[in-house]
Amino acid sequence: MQTTNHFRSLNLFFVFAYLITWFIWAPYYLHSLFPVSWHTDPVFHYAGLTGPLLAALLATAIQNGKAGIRLLLHRIATLGSSLWAILAALGIPFVIVLLSQIISAIVDHEPISLRGLGTSREMPGLSWFTFAAINIFVVGVGEEAGWRGFALPRLQGSMTAMKASILLTIFWAIWHWPLFFYPLSGYYHMDIFGIAGWLFSLLLGSILFAWLFNSSGGSVLTCAIFHGMMDIMFISAFPNTHLASYNGMLITILGFVVINQFSAQNLSCKERVTTIE
Repeated sequence: MQTTNHFRSLNLFFVFAYLITWFIWAPYYLHSLFPVSWHTDPVFHYAGLTGPLLAALLATAIQNGKAGIRLLLHRIATLGSSLWAILAALGIPFVIVLLSQIISAIVDHEPISLRGLGTSREMPGLSWFTFAAINIFVVGVGEEAGWRGFALPRLQGSMTAMKASILLTIFWAIWHWPLFFYPLSGYYHMDIFGIAGWLFSLLLGSILFAWLFNSSGGSVLTCAIFHGMMDIMFISAFPNTHLASYNGMLITILGFVVINQFSAQNLSCKERVTTIE
């Protein structure tokens, strides 16, 4: 019975997530019907990223009522029981960028420089504080409340953490579809090889998020911090032009370390989170 309820909840969530986000991102793929400024306005990009959060709240309200909403909000606002998971969420993205800078200095002879950290090419007028807040609380919470806070524990209730991560990657990838029509996004310029690399990095990202989610006892906020910090470090306007490749390489290595160190059952030293309570 619980599996049936989870399946119904997941169906509601994915439908809502796609409908909400794709409606907000409609100017990107229907730009001939909208003013050009809508097509290039990053506000629509960031507003659409809250779709998974809104979908999780709607699906929870329908399936579990006010009690379910309170539980979901508690999971979103709680850092969890693992201090090292919180420190990992904060520190790993910075360490990866610093290592990428060192690699680039050795291989490409580019100087190590953190100039540009906390500045956005998409919205260059933002202060570093606003840029960080948007990435953690809009992008991080907006996405992770849905993908990890709502979908992952329900999927892990009927399959291993590894299988749940792989399956969730498929839905997560499809959700990004309209961004391939958005000129200011990195997706717009991807060729077939770029898309293949992106899908692979998305899978490894899904595994890393499951690792942090299960290790922290189901903390959405820990995952949101990691997501936001990754975006801050990876899309900041650094002068070094080679960082993206090295960032991807190091994330790949980290993903394989997690796969090697933890069982597919839990992707964590703790039991995987399989309940919404």
